[in-house]
Amino acid sequence: MAFTQPIQKLPVHVISEILGCLDNWKQLAIALQSHRVFNNAFKDGPDRNRQEICRKILLNQVATRLLPYAVASLESSRRNGDFSKIDKIISDYLVDTPSETFSPLEIFRKWEETRRASVPRMTDLLSDYVFMTREYALITSLRIDMASEIIPVLKQYGIEKNIKTMTPTEIFRFDRAFFSALTCFHCCPLSHFDGEKARDKFELAHSSWVNEQMMCVHAFLSRKLTNLWEMYTMHDVSMTDARPDRLFHQEYNMWFDERGILCDDESTAITWLLSQGLYFISEAYRATDHKTLSRLFRFPTGDSGHALWSPNELGGLSRDDRLCDMVIEPHVKSCKALGEDGIMLQRFASQRDGDEDQVGSDSFCSWMSAHYVDPCDYPDTRYDNLFVPNEPTLWNCAYVMWDFKAVASDKLDSVFKKM
Repeated sequence: MAFTQPIQKLPVHVISEILGCLDNWKQLAIALQSHRVFNNAFKDGPDRNRQEICRKILLNQVATRLLPYAVASLESSRRNGDFSKIDKIISDYLVDTPSETFSPLEIFRKWEETRRASVPRMTDLLSDYVFMTREYALITSLRIDMASEIIPVLKQYGIEKNIKTMTPTEIFRFDRAFFSALTCFHCCPLSHFDGEKARDKFELAHSSWVNEQMMCVHAFLSRKLTNLWEMYTMHDVSMTDARPDRLFHQEYNMWFDERGILCDDESTAITWLLSQGLYFISEAYRATDHKTLSRLFRFPTGDSGHALWSPNELGGLSRDDRLCDMVIEPHVKSCKALGEDGIMLQRFASQRDGDEDQVGSDSFCSWMSAHYVDPCDYPDTRYDNLFVPNEPTLWNCAYVMWDFKAVASDKLDSVFKKM
């Protein structure tokens, strides 16, 4: 029988359930304007009711497993350059504690409680929900761009991939890596000493092969911004000659002119650009005219208490000192008989890696295959010499992001060797 009860007579909690089923914030805005019963249920209801509606809409857009990374990116963007705060963010949202079982939703709810207690208005928390969904929408767009750029390169190496048939595991790896990279970029304005401490702690949140997924995102964004920077400097006559009105910022090791526009030292400039957050990166990435780039590429004049560390220092995230004294036997490379070595390697994985990236997963096997040197050939060589993951081509191909189950191990070894 058809439902005939007027919508005005529905209980508030039923109206709230309807609103919580909406897919995005635009649909919520349309619903609130479409009928006063929706508007009243949302705006005049208790704060908890409003929060529950918005949480459900958020979860309709952002995968539950990504929530801790979305929160870490949000909080680190607010604490950009403050080591004590960033250190706490890493501890709260990214680092394992032996006594707990990792639960993304539990971590997210704890963050909600803490955030709600610290802000005067519910709208502040709701704004955070909107920020996370918009950031994830940008990540989704960049992930598609990144994968679309990489797939033709993989094809040149004889590996077939299709953007339309990316597996859920591959999508998760890309998305998590973008969130993690953003959190790490927010450490960029830290002094070298504090930045190193933050990165060391950040590194231990995941295994080496998962950290390298973040390096793949870093390589992609750096490459895009570097191309833009070169295009910008090429077409700016004022940047081709040394001029007396250029000033050298000692802390940032960077030249800028009287308008505060970056002049040179490309590596440092790219680091600063990456530290400005995803909205900035996305706008710069899609800029097509010199006027827009000139507006974006402005160095913050005024006092700064921190120095930038070089993006090259991110390379340290792909190394794990805990494995330095460990010799990896040949059978581990095939991921078929991990044995005692597999148990040892398991100690250096993280429960935050998830099922997608545990020891024996595709990402682990790709990492092992790309860098492994047989100790039988080099008997005195240990982990720290066997694994030297400083190969830009591997990162440019996002080699630890893809599932290669359909690719024979011998072929994969050959492909990584060519890379």
